[in-house]
Amino acid sequence: MTDCIKTTVMEQINEDGSLTVTLNLCPVCYKCMQHVTSDIGGWIENVVQNRTSHEGDKIYRNEIDKHIQSGTVSSDMTKSSLILDSVIPVSNIA
Repeated sequence: MTDCIKTTVMEQINEDGSLTVTLNLCPVCYKCMQHVTSDIGGWIENVVQNRTSHEGDKIYRNEIDKHIQSGTVSSDMTKSSLILDSVIPVSNIA
């Protein structure tokens, strides 16, 4: 089946640290997704939000544990700040 499925992804890192992703689906992909959902964009957004939510919880736990162990927990730390200040594992850097 993969021989007839074509997608392209374009990524643009924005000045504010966010990422704009453009996903192009071939006609076969589009038709298949129509069988999955009537709201393809909403479905994709839900997948991304669910996956990043789980990963964010994992990063937060690891970061707060590091700060607890080193005695560097401060009152201004937030879940967002801990995630944004975390170091991306070398294995994930392209």
